[in-house]
Amino acid sequence: MATKTPNQSSESAREAILEALIELTSEKAFSSITIVELCKAAGVSRMAFYRNYNVKEEVFSRRLDELVKQYWDTTAALVERGDLWYDLGHLTAFFEIMYENRKLVDSLFRCGFTWLLIQAIAGFLLDTWGNETPEATYLLTGFAGFLCSCYEPWAEGGFKEEPRQMAVLVNHFYRIPSERGK
Repeated sequence: MATKTPNQSSESAREAILEALIELTSEKAFSSITIVELCKAAGVSRMAFYRNYNVKEEVFSRRLDELVKQYWDTTAALVERGDLWYDLGHLTAFFEIMYENRKLVDSLFRCGFTWLLIQAIAGFLLDTWGNETPEATYLLTGFAGFLCSCYEPWAEGGFKEEPRQMAVLVNHFYRIPSERGK
């Protein structure tokens, strides 16, 4: 029988904690979930929780960091090619990741933590395309909020549109006015 390495154990604990937190937030308010309750639901010790996180919110923010890395891995070639944040490839990858992680995203919305999602998206956009001007900062941060705002009606509609269809809709809406007539 193979034993788990410390990294595998930590990864398993983090995944269990995330899944338990998502499940618990579907039953009750985030603020009323205790660390003890979360650990019990995850089947891990409090020590395992504190080995990985300082506070409950960090469970969400760490997972969002992982999703940003996944997004980067998926779209690095598009960035290299010069595609912009509102091009179809980027938007399709974004909506695919949102759909694949819809339980997490739904939990963020339920908990009032959409700001964490916007912050993660905006951080990536600013790191990749920002040039430290107010125009770029507002444009890219606003776009992050716009993408998050699209998620809720998409989810409420039962995800009828495929991620690629969502990308086409957003791309069409977001293109600069002079390009819309093309």
